[in-house]
Amino acid sequence: MRFAYLLSFFLFLTVVSGCKDDNDATPESPLFGVLWQSNSTKINEAGTYTYTYQPVETLKPSFGIEAFRLERNGDFTRYTFGPVDEGVTVIGTWTSPDNQTFKIKPADSKYKEFNLIIESVQDSVVQARYVF
Repeated sequence: MRFAYLLSFFLFLTVVSGCKDDNDATPESPLFGVLWQSNSTKINEAGTYTYTYQPVETLKPSFGIEAFRLERNGDFTRYTFGPVDEGVTVIGTWTSPDNQTFKIKPADSKYKEFNLIIESVQDSVVQARYVF
């Protein structure tokens, strides 16, 4: 009898875990395993910058570079520029309570933790902003 209850419970969990919103940035999302480089920036109503990213095979050097990569295993890499316009790579890990806000914890303690908020995800365009 216990076996039937356990089997029913695991089947229920399997069905429930398979349900997701189409806009969620889950590990099956095109968001993961792709290098996303910014091609435009705008200031939103809250006064924060929203970046529009497109996937690229390799990083294209440019002034004001902004790019990131989220891996399914929790790894994160951000490519940006430093105070004297030199390239900076920030490596760390991510966690997400809601598949929209990604809490980034840099491996190097000289960088503070920050959030990457995904505003929209499509196959070829991601809109996101950073909250420091």
